[in-house]
Amino acid sequence: MKKFIIQDNEANQTLEKFVRKVLSNAPLSFVYKVFRKKDVKVNGVRSNMKTKLKAGDCVEIYVSDEKMEDFKKVTPQPSNYLEQFIIFEDENILVVDKPKGMLTQKDDINVLSLSEFAVSYFLFNNKAEDESTFTIAPAHRLDRNTSGLIVFGKSVEVMQELLEAFKSHESVEKHYLTLVNGEVISNGEVKFSLIKDKEKKTVRVGSSNAGAKSAWTIYEPVERYKGFTLLDVRILTGRTHQIRAHMLAIGHPVVGDKKYGDFAANKIFKEQYDYENQFLHAHKIIFHNLKGKLAYLNEKEFVSKLPKKESGLLRMLQLY
Repeated sequence: MKKFIIQDNEANQTLEKFVRKVLSNAPLSFVYKVFRKKDVKVNGVRSNMKTKLKAGDCVEIYVSDEKMEDFKKVTPQPSNYLEQFIIFEDENILVVDKPKGMLTQKDDINVLSLSEFAVSYFLFNNKAEDESTFTIAPAHRLDRNTSGLIVFGKSVEVMQELLEAFKSHESVEKHYLTLVNGEVISNGEVKFSLIKDKEKKTVRVGSSNAGAKSAWTIYEPVERYKGFTLLDVRILTGRTHQIRAHMLAIGHPVVGDKKYGDFAANKIFKEQYDYENQFLHAHKIIFHNLKGKLAYLNEKEFVSKLPKKESGLLRMLQLY
């Protein structure tokens, strides 16, 4: 049997979610078997999966020590590595400037992700909470080769508020900077629905009848160069590859994009400017209409400058 005292940052989650985190490497069938056998207690009372936990609750899981060791979560070693990427931090959130090329969350067993570095940083600075089952987590994602702002939540309650906020363009205003092919003269918007191609791991414009989901992108020219334009792009929905697919659909693909780009132009950028990444950067996040614990963030603006590689490329383009 293993006993856990619920910390403040773990409160407001269900007992099921808590146990699944404790036994994170266990098959779901094993977790549900534990509940069926009534081998989980809260404050000495056998409880069901939907029980909401409060700070200070005592959770007891009646699993052998051997099974617990086999199934418990593997925690990253505490490390301060993430500090160099932090834009803002307080007791509730962590805002990080993700480098291009780094995964937001792990999908390769041999590659470390931003989320793992965040957990390591969190443990480094909260050593008393090393045994907490809550893992600081991102409220949204960026593609591996998109740089810029990611917001992490530090408690279950905060994560719930953040996840709800990021679903709505009325609560979170997300701006990206992207360099596209062609000279864009005026502001515009794209409302083409997008459908996933699972085999190719891409999205394309499609109809709702075929399963496409609505997508809404607004763009504004920031600076024009000979044959290219730097855009401020705001997404009002959060579809996979939304900006890249929408820019292609209107004839202005993102420079350096290997899936949706102009391959001839990409070759020129590689040969002439030594640039071969998609030029897409999550530049700004502004919160609006937040309630509850995060209301103090309303109208607060977080900004990430363009990385050196991209800002250097723009300077070279200004010479032509």
